[in-house]
Amino acid sequence: IIIILALLTVKGVLGKKTSILVQDNAGAYLLNAFRMAMCACIGLALVFLEGAHGYLKVDPVMLAICLLSGIANVAFLVGWIFAIKKNAMVTVDVSLTLGSMIPAVLCAIFFSEAISVPKMIGFALIIAATVILAKYSRKTIGAGSIGGAVLLIIAAVGDGIMGFAQQLFRHYYTEGGNRYCGISYPKSV
Repeated sequence: IIIILALLTVKGVLGKKTSILVQDNAGAYLLNAFRMAMCACIGLALVFLEGAHGYLKVDPVMLAICLLSGIANVAFLVGWIFAIKKNAMVTVDVSLTLGSMIPAVLCAIFFSEAISVPKMIGFALIIAATVILAKYSRKTIGAGSIGGAVLLIIAAVGDGIMGFAQQLFRHYYTEGGNRYCGISYPKSV
């Protein structure tokens, strides 16, 4: 866990440094296009290493889930790049945790998954942390802008919808799911 936290901290600090270099929308899109191209290359390498390249031909529903995830990822990445320019890093990180509630709520609606008491307690803690941080930030940093808040919301919703797309994949295309067509895709795909 310590290694994961250390790597997440490095990722956040480097992300903050990267956001300073991005001056406009075109730069944000270009940076994230490059980042996603690198991720796609690494992902394809893992698929071929696992020998799962036969699963790369996807059906229309799987393609729709991938497109939903991709669009949400773009909203998250671009929202995050600009949100980090207008807000303190800790504010962005805590605000993004609000997006983690979206998959749980949507899975409760679409798949009748119960929201357990521990999840409700976690949601309450996330909301409390966000409210406390917002008040603390106003005292120490000053009032945030409406634009900064909108960017936080875009990033959090994008992150949450990405999480829901992963749940759609789990429900429809994994051994535990198989609700759609009986195909179980390997995790690398």
